[in-house]
Amino acid sequence: MDMVVTGYGINFKDGSDFTGAAKGYSLAAKLGFTYKLADALTVGGVYQSAGNLPDLKDGIYKVKGFDMPATLGLGLAWQANDKLMVAADVKDVLWSDSMNTVTIYKNGAVYAPFQQDWNDQIVLSLGLAYKLNDALTGRIGYNHGKNPIPDQFVNYLWPAIVENHYTAGFGYAFSKQSTVNFALSYSPKASVTGTGPNPPAGNGGMVIDHSQLNWQLMYSYAF
Repeated sequence: MDMVVTGYGINFKDGSDFTGAAKGYSLAAKLGFTYKLADALTVGGVYQSAGNLPDLKDGIYKVKGFDMPATLGLGLAWQANDKLMVAADVKDVLWSDSMNTVTIYKNGAVYAPFQQDWNDQIVLSLGLAYKLNDALTGRIGYNHGKNPIPDQFVNYLWPAIVENHYTAGFGYAFSKQSTVNFALSYSPKASVTGTGPNPPAGNGGMVIDHSQLNWQLMYSYAF
């Protein structure tokens, strides 16, 4: 956190691009089902419990209230023919129970309270998978979820403001047991202007832009 921008000078870096010096560990559970309504139509549902993290600690600093939300989801998959599958789902991400106020303490005293009060978020998704041959499957998808962060509380530390995601990928089966999958996700730039008090106490006039490009490569072996 930059003292010039926020009024607070805090550094949780530990020399890694993938971890930070302030750490905490928790457990969450996921329970789901699938049910075949017809030969070509399957319904599925999932519930994932909240990830209530303990206080994140790093020396004289402590972060309290940074939790991951519970999620409810329901979806359908339609095998249109031997080659094409169409899938759609809706998820309710329960941010309002997890992202309220994130507080940073210094030597036990409140140093930087960040009011969040995120809204719950409905996410709609649609995907197509097309079997090009016995080994290769191509995939495309799209999902939309309204920005859950009220403009008066948005902060560049948590820029979860993107609303649209476009995805593409493929799967290649070397055998019935051995497969590799690649996925690419792109979120075009979204922009929000803070409407809270003026800095450093608030985000008034602060413009936050955010976009994402993510990829994943996964190898699976079924025993």
